[in-house]
Amino acid sequence: MLKVLIIDDEPAVRAGLKAIIDWDSLGYEIIGEAADGHEGLRLLIELNPDLCITDIKMPGLYGTEMLEKAREGGFGGKVIILTGYSDFEYARSAIKSGVSSFQLKPIEEDDLLEAIIKVRKTILSEKEKLESIRSSMNLIYEKQLTDFICGKLPASSVNLEQLKLCDGIYRVAVIKAIQSDGKIPELFANEQEMHCICIDDLWVVLIWGSGITRFSVIMPDIFRKMPGLFASVGRQCSTADEIHLSYTDAKKIQQQSFYYQQSDSLVLWDDIQEDFSSGVSLNSIDIKEYIEVFYNYIEIGQEELLQKKIHCFESEYRRLNLHPDRFAGVLSNIFIRVRDILSQNYHNLIIPDDARIIHDIYTKQSLHEITDYILSEFLSFMKQIGNNSRDNIVKRLCIYIEANYAKDLKLESLAKIFCYNSSYLGRIFRSGTGESFNSYLDHVRIRKAKEMLAEGKYKVYEISYMVGYKNIDYFYRKFKYYVGRKPRDYWGEMSNMTTRIEKGELSDG
Repeated sequence: MLKVLIIDDEPAVRAGLKAIIDWDSLGYEIIGEAADGHEGLRLLIELNPDLCITDIKMPGLYGTEMLEKAREGGFGGKVIILTGYSDFEYARSAIKSGVSSFQLKPIEEDDLLEAIIKVRKTILSEKEKLESIRSSMNLIYEKQLTDFICGKLPASSVNLEQLKLCDGIYRVAVIKAIQSDGKIPELFANEQEMHCICIDDLWVVLIWGSGITRFSVIMPDIFRKMPGLFASVGRQCSTADEIHLSYTDAKKIQQQSFYYQQSDSLVLWDDIQEDFSSGVSLNSIDIKEYIEVFYNYIEIGQEELLQKKIHCFESEYRRLNLHPDRFAGVLSNIFIRVRDILSQNYHNLIIPDDARIIHDIYTKQSLHEITDYILSEFLSFMKQIGNNSRDNIVKRLCIYIEANYAKDLKLESLAKIFCYNSSYLGRIFRSGTGESFNSYLDHVRIRKAKEMLAEGKYKVYEISYMVGYKNIDYFYRKFKYYVGRKPRDYWGEMSNMTTRIEKGELSDG
């Protein structure tokens, strides 16, 4: 709707103007009226209507003077002058420009209607031309900006100020929408230091200045408004010349979206750049160790440790950059092997067959979806097995000791962790291992100490602390009790043996 302001000192004229014209049907909306030149001037500058219908002679400020001052204040709309016959020539000579029509009082309805229709056509034509110019300018701007972001234009060949690239820091984000993405530019339309354009069917957001911090702040809200987005952000650049590098980073992450895409996720180059230069190979990953650990954690009911190991597995495999199909094959194999070990020991388990496992894994769209699926299945196995048998409790304790031997472990504190009475836990531990908790803990600590002494990297007092003995004299007594000699003597024997092996006097077998 086009906005109309009526200015006349006669109430009857103002009321008549509003009544004799069907403004709505013509595409107009009356947004205000004024009874004198001063009030009219204020409203013209404040409301900036598309059309002003005004009298010439008014109290306080003539209409001609009011319009001149309004133009100076930024009013850019069209004007229809209402004037008496005696003032007609004065009005014509006083207004140099911007007057679309002069209407003599008393007003003829048909003449006014014709003038209003003509003004509307003029306004719409001018707006269309202006929009066309703006559209052309935007196309030129976005084409130049696209070429600059893609590295096709060096900074020396463009006007950075025209491209709005006058800040000292920049980043480029790339956003992929799994579903409809037509509204994405609207999400950044009101952001002062971000500009969203489409490049190669992906939405690219150039960010600068304080917008870099704000981008991470607003993205969670954007994910809520438009589920199914995957956003990647390239490196931070200190000069405009490096912007194309940030774009390349973000695009690389998108190309590897299988490994990084999660539900509504934002991935920063800072967090994963090592993955692209890790040099990790499939042969360097101990698949057998993962299978064994997965099985153990499922069997003893260690859900938290299982989740951590799955996440570790996901992180390590992500750095391989395998083809998704090959990766799915590796995971299918691992899953099936864990399932087979479980089915051999637990015959009543409800487990998926090979065809279902392979189908489910190969239909997932990302690494995270696959590992989530595997974790869900493993937790199902865990629930079916249960973890309350005596053997499982003892096994869980032994694993905990192996992982935490350096800490100040007490049976009483572990009983609280495992939710058992300490006396009962001590009895079933002795029954399951053949020795007391303290004796078992000492054996683990001394075994670890022997391994460290054989490495020759640490001093004896350092090893004492590292294996959980804070009193070195106590460590000496324990070591001699279990090994039969002092730590230094044991280290001397290991060192001498290593030397003889190196000289060929002994085989290393």
